[in-house]
Amino acid sequence: MHFYVDDVFYRDGKLNVIGVLFSDASEEKPRLTVRVKGREVPFELTWGRRPDVGYAFFHDPERSECGIFLVIPAGASDILKITGQEFLNGKVIDEKTFTLGAPILRARNAAKKTMTFAKDKLRIVYNLVRPFRHEHAYTMWFQNMRTAPKEIEEERRQELPGGPFFSILTPVYRTPVRYLTEMISSVLNQSYRNFELILVNADSADKDAAKVLRMFEEADPRVVVAELTENKGIAGNTNAALSLAKGDYVAMLDHDDTLEYDALYEYAKKILEAPETDLLYCDEDKMKEETDYYFYPNFKPDLDPDMLFSNNYICHFLCVRKSLALHVGGWNDAYNGAQDFDFILKCTEQTGHVAHIPKVLYHWRSYRASTSRNMGNKDYAIDAGARAINASYRRRGIPAEASPAAVGGWYESRYRVVGEPLVSVLIPNKDHIEDLDLCIRSLMTRATYKNIEILVIENNSTDPETFRYYEEIEKEFPVVRTLYYKGGFNYSAINNFGAREAKGELLLLLNNDTELITPNLFESMIGFLQRKDVGMVGAKLLYADDTIQHAGVLTGAGGLADHMFKGKSDSAPEYMCRAIMSYDVSAVTAACLMVKKKVYDEVGGLDETLAVAFNDVDFCLKVRKAGYLIVYDAQAKMHHYESKSRGMENTPEKFVRFGQESAYLNGKWRILIDFTDPYYNPNMSYISYFKPDEMAMLNREKMLRERFLAWSRGEA
Repeated sequence: MHFYVDDVFYRDGKLNVIGVLFSDASEEKPRLTVRVKGREVPFELTWGRRPDVGYAFFHDPERSECGIFLVIPAGASDILKITGQEFLNGKVIDEKTFTLGAPILRARNAAKKTMTFAKDKLRIVYNLVRPFRHEHAYTMWFQNMRTAPKEIEEERRQELPGGPFFSILTPVYRTPVRYLTEMISSVLNQSYRNFELILVNADSADKDAAKVLRMFEEADPRVVVAELTENKGIAGNTNAALSLAKGDYVAMLDHDDTLEYDALYEYAKKILEAPETDLLYCDEDKMKEETDYYFYPNFKPDLDPDMLFSNNYICHFLCVRKSLALHVGGWNDAYNGAQDFDFILKCTEQTGHVAHIPKVLYHWRSYRASTSRNMGNKDYAIDAGARAINASYRRRGIPAEASPAAVGGWYESRYRVVGEPLVSVLIPNKDHIEDLDLCIRSLMTRATYKNIEILVIENNSTDPETFRYYEEIEKEFPVVRTLYYKGGFNYSAINNFGAREAKGELLLLLNNDTELITPNLFESMIGFLQRKDVGMVGAKLLYADDTIQHAGVLTGAGGLADHMFKGKSDSAPEYMCRAIMSYDVSAVTAACLMVKKKVYDEVGGLDETLAVAFNDVDFCLKVRKAGYLIVYDAQAKMHHYESKSRGMENTPEKFVRFGQESAYLNGKWRILIDFTDPYYNPNMSYISYFKPDEMAMLNREKMLRERFLAWSRGEA
């Protein structure tokens, strides 16, 4: 039997308990009893759907009628016990009891201690997987997750017939001999052998390095050494290597870094799976100069054009089809220090066939003078990066300008609005005129963009003051119109109704409990939507205390979807600066969402089957499926006065409805089964966001242990 408590709260003198209860040994539902001070008391029990639990335990989201909502007539001073009993053939085979104390804080804490059932199975957020507890923890994680020597040998035997020929380009300049030797050895020991390593030495006076290069060239015919008469800089030296390349693909490897032994194997396998691939990259980390100590993993998303405009997150281990590298003109020495960034931007302008290998295959050596240690060591590189982005904007015809951000190596872009498109702001409302007035006045008095219309979509208000307010606000601000939707509350239907009445070419879906923070919010969001590839933009939303309520939605977390960085400081960069920089996401919240009207109509607006929950997630997934990008705009900010403690399931009716809509969304998009959020790295946990997945490490440890035991028994 599985019996867990998710949440506990008091309302109207009664204790409300939300949890999960089911049997995996019997089709009969377990039974509950509640005792207060030792005496059994009556209670109300509502069953609801939990497709995330059904998937985790049975790999079948349809087996999900296991959520429970209890309403217990217990006072705030009571201590009670909830007992679940599992039956088989009329006999009790398992029993589990929770003791919930008072006051509510103690009860809530007691409940939270029970929320451990999902740790090894569910993709839901309870922050149970602890972050790495000491500085060597990532090294331990990586050592367990890297490809084992036995697997490397298996890859060598496979050989991948018909695989591509790689040319690895490495400019060498005053490289410490030890680092140079380690770099070359990491290439020559690759499990995939169809490659050449082109080493271009730009310092003929370095006799030690020249000796090492000659030694490797004589020992292995795959090593090609070229001596340059002068140092042409990083770009020029790389181009010299490119001119010698015979491969189908060229890959860039710095002279003091190393590869995992299966790096080329993984790249070749991906190219064989998708022959149209033009550019590949992988995850990477850093390593200390004198040890095998690995740190600061860079778990990257798949291709994210807007993150790429903020930072060269692709970086290593870059591999490009040689014909594409030649087509874009190789590396430009006008961007030395950011020559790879400029090269990547030029390549992604020409192709969308980009593959990301979500494995740590590249180790960037960190020492005092290296860029990996501190971008401040190369301020010229930061300036070159901004120039590279702006050159790309010009080539793409995008009216934007990038400048260095507060965080080194990152850039902020400002878009110039072309023309003055009309924006229709859709605000559903039922009473709550204080919230609505604050929202409207913040737009009218603070926003610098003026070509807007505000459509208040009235839905069954009962307070006469509300209707008087509508008349007054329309007189004060002629751009405000009130529309009357007569049906019951259905967030999707209300917005679809408003969209049909809207005159603007852009729609801003907005909750009535929001307040404008950044005066240029409209200009910022419109700027992104001017691009043909962008269909929708979401804003950064803050709670009243200026902590984050929304910074993009992670699809597949929190059961089905969840806001990222919830409760974090507005100024905190968070992982890969995602909280403070704009990037692409799979979904954003409709509490503040701007979309092209033609895109809204193209995908059929919001799905009215989803009356309350997940309608925005479904809408975003439809927009993504139609081929458009969705951008989280970190510079467009609003307060969202939704309570931090607000729950989607705080009544039995909401609990049931939420379960039904969860099941509908999952059935439509198979989120729990085979959906992968392209902007979230699979090495990271869906339980403790942006932390390496420790459960994956434990599962791999188990797999390797079982392999070893099988080998020791002569079975493999």
